[in-house]
Amino acid sequence: MEGQRKASTAYILERKNSDMEVEDDKQLKIKMLEKNFWKNISVISIGFLLFFMGYYPINAVQTSLNSEHGLGVAALSAKYAFEAFGNLVTNNYIVHKLGCKWSISFGMLLYSTYIAANFYPRWATLLPCGMITGLGAATMWMAHGLYLTKCCNAYVLFKSATLTKEELEIRVARLKYIVFGVFNFFYFASNALGNLASSLILPMVNNNTDDNSTNERLKLCGANYCNEPLTTNVVAQNVSHVYGFCTFCLSSAIIGILLIVIFVDRLPQLGIADRTHAEKSTLDLILATIKHWRYPYQLLLIPLGLYSGLNGPFWTAEFTKSFVTCTVGIHYIGYIMVCYGIAAPLSISVFGWISKKKFRSLSYVVGLAAHLSILVTMLRWKPSPDDLTALYFMSAIWGIGYGVWYPMLYAFYSVVFQKDMESAFSNFHLWYTAGNMVAYGWSYGLCVYVKIYLMMSVVTVGVICYLIIEIHIFITSKRRRTEILYSIEDENTQSSYNSVNSVKPIDQKTKL
Repeated sequence: MEGQRKASTAYILERKNSDMEVEDDKQLKIKMLEKNFWKNISVISIGFLLFFMGYYPINAVQTSLNSEHGLGVAALSAKYAFEAFGNLVTNNYIVHKLGCKWSISFGMLLYSTYIAANFYPRWATLLPCGMITGLGAATMWMAHGLYLTKCCNAYVLFKSATLTKEELEIRVARLKYIVFGVFNFFYFASNALGNLASSLILPMVNNNTDDNSTNERLKLCGANYCNEPLTTNVVAQNVSHVYGFCTFCLSSAIIGILLIVIFVDRLPQLGIADRTHAEKSTLDLILATIKHWRYPYQLLLIPLGLYSGLNGPFWTAEFTKSFVTCTVGIHYIGYIMVCYGIAAPLSISVFGWISKKKFRSLSYVVGLAAHLSILVTMLRWKPSPDDLTALYFMSAIWGIGYGVWYPMLYAFYSVVFQKDMESAFSNFHLWYTAGNMVAYGWSYGLCVYVKIYLMMSVVTVGVICYLIIEIHIFITSKRRRTEILYSIEDENTQSSYNSVNSVKPIDQKTKL
C-alpha cells in the first residue's frame, strides 16, 4: 500500500510538472508570437502579393485567352463551385488538422495547379485543376482569416492585459481593421503589378484587331454584347508569348508560397477548445456552418456577401471581354486592370482609416455610389476605340468601390461574430464563392445588360441590409449604455439610503 501511495504521488507530481512545462512552453510560444507580430503580418502580406501576382493575370485573361467553347469560364465556374463545397465540407477539418500556417501553404499549393494547367489548356487539364484550386482556395482563405484574427487577439491581450473586457474588444476591433487593411493593400496591389507584367509580356500576341474596329463589331460591344465569338485566338498566333506569360505567373506564385513556409511562425494551440474542435466530425462542422444561419445578422449579410463575390468576376470577365477585348483588343486588358489594381488598395487604406474613426457606414455608402455610377454608365455608354481614357477611368472607379466590399465586410465579420469565428469565416467565404460561381455560371447564358441590372439590384439590397445591422447595433449599444447608467444611479441611490438609515437616532435622555 505504501509503495502504491508513493507511486501515485510520484505520478501526480510528474503530471503537474509536465502540465507546467506544457503551459510554460505555450506561454513562451505566445510571447514569441506577440514579439513577431508585425513580422508575421508583413511576410503573409508579401507572400500573398507575390502569389496573386501570378494568379490574377491568368484569371483576368481567361475569358479571352481560353474563349473557345467557354473553356476558361467553365474552369473558373468549377473552381468557385468546389470552393463553395470546400467551405462546407473540408476546410474546417484541414485547418484544425494542419494548423493555420500549413493550411495556408497547402491551399496555395493546390491553387497553383490552375496556373500550371494553362501551359496546356484543355478540358482534361484546366477543368480538373479548377476543381482542385477551389478546394485549396477554401482552405487557404479560412486559415488566413483565422491566423490574422488570432494574432490580433494575442497581441492586444499581451499588450493591454490590465484593460477591461469591453476595452479589449474595442482595441482588438481597431487592430483588426488596421491589420486587414495592411494585408488587403498588398493583396490588391498584386492585381496591379500582375496585370502590368501581363501587358508587358503579351503586347504582340494579338495583332488582329481589324474585325473589332469595324462599326458592325462595335455595335455588339458594351452592354449589348451577348457572347458573340471574338477573334482573339492568341494561342494559335504566338505560343512562346503565352508560355512566357505562364512561366512568370507560376514562378511568382511559387516564390510567395516559399516565403510563407520559411518565415511565418506557427500559431500555438491556445486552449482545449482548439483540440476539441479538431476532433469533431465533418458532419458536425457542416452543421456548425449551417447553424450559423440562425443568426439574423448572418442572414442580413448574405446579399452583401454574394455581391462581394459577384463584382470581381463581373469586372474581370464581363468588362474585360465586352468593353476592352471587343473594343480595343486583348493586349489592353493588363494596362486597364492596372488602374483597378492601384485604386483598390488605395481605397482600402482610406476606408480602413474611416472605419477606425467610427464612420464605417460611410464606406459602404461610397462603395454603393461608385459601383452604381459605373453600372449606369455601362448601360448608357457605347464604347469605341477612341474612348480608351474612359475605360481607364471606369476601371479605377470600380477599384475604389471594390476596396469596400471584400476587406471591409471581412473585417466586419470578425468584429460581429467573435464568439464563433470559424463558422463565420466559413459562411463569409461560402457566400463569396457562391457569388463568384454565379457570376461565371451566367457568363454564357445572359447578355451583359441583364447582368448589369442584376448587379444593381443585389448591391442595393445588400447595402440596405447592412445599414439595418448598423442601426440595430447602434440602438442596442445605446440602450446598454443607458441601462448601465441607470444601474449605477440606482446603486448610488441605494447606497445613500442605506447610509442614512444606518445612523442611530440621538438619545434624548443622554443629551439632556
